[in-house]
Amino acid sequence: MFDSPIVNVIFGLIFIFSLLSILVTQVNTLVASLFNWRGRHLKAGISLLLTDPFIRAKFLAHPLIRLVPAVVQPNAQMAEADAEAVAEASAQKVDWIPAEMFSGVLLDILNSNAEAKLFGLANEACERMLNGVEKAQMREMLRRFQHGGVTLADLTRFVTSSVSDPNDQTALLKALEPIGAIRQAGGASDEGSRLLPVLAGIDDIGDASMRTALQTLVGPSHSLEEAQARLESWFNSSMERLSVSYRRWMAWVSVAAGILLAVLLNADTLYMGRTLWSDPALQQALAVAADAAVSTGALQSSIDRSQQNLAGQLPPTAEATPEPGEAATFDANAQGVPGTQPSTVDLAFQIGYTFQDLMELRLPLGWTFEPVEGGCPQAAPTLPDPCNNGRNLWLLLPLGNANWLADLLVKVVGIAITVIAIAQGAPFWFDLLSRIARGRANNA
Repeated sequence: MFDSPIVNVIFGLIFIFSLLSILVTQVNTLVASLFNWRGRHLKAGISLLLTDPFIRAKFLAHPLIRLVPAVVQPNAQMAEADAEAVAEASAQKVDWIPAEMFSGVLLDILNSNAEAKLFGLANEACERMLNGVEKAQMREMLRRFQHGGVTLADLTRFVTSSVSDPNDQTALLKALEPIGAIRQAGGASDEGSRLLPVLAGIDDIGDASMRTALQTLVGPSHSLEEAQARLESWFNSSMERLSVSYRRWMAWVSVAAGILLAVLLNADTLYMGRTLWSDPALQQALAVAADAAVSTGALQSSIDRSQQNLAGQLPPTAEATPEPGEAATFDANAQGVPGTQPSTVDLAFQIGYTFQDLMELRLPLGWTFEPVEGGCPQAAPTLPDPCNNGRNLWLLLPLGNANWLADLLVKVVGIAITVIAIAQGAPFWFDLLSRIARGRANNA
């Protein structure tokens, strides 16, 4: 059963579909790398989350993010025009951002925007009014409070019990009032002192929609850790939506690449199947090559490498392993090493190697242009007459071939079948190829 000519033809076609699918994946990866589609999509997704121009610019240009060429420190003062210019800069080749990095950088920016304002009055009163041991102790209490070591109640008790001058006590307690107001309005517990600058930074956001979103998201938090977890969840859900958009975009790219490749290579399934059926030597040679590619693991290795390259810096996960011709999911929890994506030259070489492997199989691919003197009659002769050569582009033109329209329609159908087959992805065809290969081996 597994040694019949029809099985050998199907086996050979499946092997061809696998190689063409890998080639399309590699082309997609190269195009996506050249145009930096992943970085541009990621930057657009971040911009939808961070709608305040100043927060967005500081995030995109943060030293840990670098989604744009500029570098802006979290506490930098910026004009609105400068912030817009930073946000509109071209995206860098950053393929992913871990959720914990997103939340950490955003909290850093919010802290930097509000910490001086929130604790500035207390620090200023301490420096201006106190001396000696009282000043040193008050400095330490303020430092511990900012880092969550003591509560606001502890800080207030220290002022009333340890500061000797009543006027200094009154001034210091008044300087602590903005901190108490933020804590009460935001809902932060006494153990959540580190959250207070974040809540103050959110209140200072100029963009109303982003301010409302973060107040709703972070406001109910009782600790900095809870706020960070909420921001990470928000980022993860947004990246899931972004992944769907990117996959849809890359699906169209895959269709376009498949059509272009099939047309340029004249990858006509009907003609290739007919040629394999009528040429037992080519049929056998292709079957041997397919068996070798499966048994040695060479084909599986090529598929894995093409998937990893398409995924960029995102390691595949159990939920979202990218198929050839599809985009990798933006996994915000992924841990990877930036800079591991292959260079454009490496990707071009990989395309060349796959194309060379395809051409070495001596398949009926490519085009010729062979005019037939006197034209072709209605009853086409048998192979190898030029009037029946599926690679002859002349036959598809109304230049003397009486059957040109029928030949053109058959050619379109054959190429369309190839495009549909390529769209299934190399893993699909590799699975079928492996099953048939095992059946052939057991039948031997």
